[in-house]
Amino acid sequence: MKRFLFVASFDHEDATHNLRGYCINRIKRILRKTRGADTDPSINFTLFDIKEGKIKSFDVSGKKRVWADVSTFTPVTRANYTGRVFDKSPSGVMSITDVYDFIRNIGRNDPGTVQELNFFGHGWHGGPILVNSKDNSGTAARDPNDKDGRSLKDFKAPNMNATALSELSLAFASDGFTWLWGCVFAAAPFQVLHRLLKNRLYKSGKLKNDDLIKFEFTRSHADKFFAQVPSFFPTQRVDGTFPLSFHRSLTDIKALCQLMIDLGYCRKIATATNRKCYGALPGTYSDFEKTRDLPLMLIPRNTRTYSDNFAAFINFYKKHMGKSLDPEDRGYGEHVP
Repeated sequence: MKRFLFVASFDHEDATHNLRGYCINRIKRILRKTRGADTDPSINFTLFDIKEGKIKSFDVSGKKRVWADVSTFTPVTRANYTGRVFDKSPSGVMSITDVYDFIRNIGRNDPGTVQELNFFGHGWHGGPILVNSKDNSGTAARDPNDKDGRSLKDFKAPNMNATALSELSLAFASDGFTWLWGCVFAAAPFQVLHRLLKNRLYKSGKLKNDDLIKFEFTRSHADKFFAQVPSFFPTQRVDGTFPLSFHRSLTDIKALCQLMIDLGYCRKIATATNRKCYGALPGTYSDFEKTRDLPLMLIPRNTRTYSDNFAAFINFYKKHMGKSLDPEDRGYGEHVP
């Protein structure tokens, strides 16, 4: 058995946008790779449709594939939202914990069969955004009304113990992987790399690890993210303000980016499953593909088609940090356990 799992989030920015379609496109891409795959009963597809409130299978019945309901949850609509925040009537709505439980059950009963776990939708440094809920628990435990991924909570006690982590890992084939197709548009690494890439010495190609680069930020930047990464940004003064101009080396910048990788959801789930995870590198964002057959998502690397070009960001991670990219050349980083 080869299992392919797909999570289609609810698009809290555009409720009319059906993210299920990208999951279907990937299923079609997988099926057309191998002759006979469309009627091969050993290839299983499972779709977690947050908007519809269904876990569905797409398996062979007779001589063709048919969709069938596996589990039913409460559908998500704009009525669940204040603005773009999911904060109304959360009871019965599918959570990322339901995805974990489903995979753990595979680990117990059909280990080594998950080839792919895909999350299609928006994302941030802390994980995939299934509905754009909030974590209001104030403790190490997950908030039961929070449906989104949480990198700093999901894979440790009291949310998962050693048995749960083992089941999660056992579900995956030896070459299986997770793919987060959404953004990791973290402000700190984006703003730092944005300034680095414009630096004259960096552009010359002669920047050494211990060379110092001057950084200048605005007050709003400092208030937004300086305190979140005290290992890189200046210490807050007694009056509550931060120095807005300071120097850091290339070594310091690489350490910041590595810290963001280590704390991010991609690295956390890679470690929990002991399998690779493909996902956006810190400071980059994804977009919905516009130019290929059966569109998926990608990290934009040209401004002819997309509004941004993250090629220089990705090259920094490759050249200076030795990071590998996804095997389909979509601009996502390879995150290893």
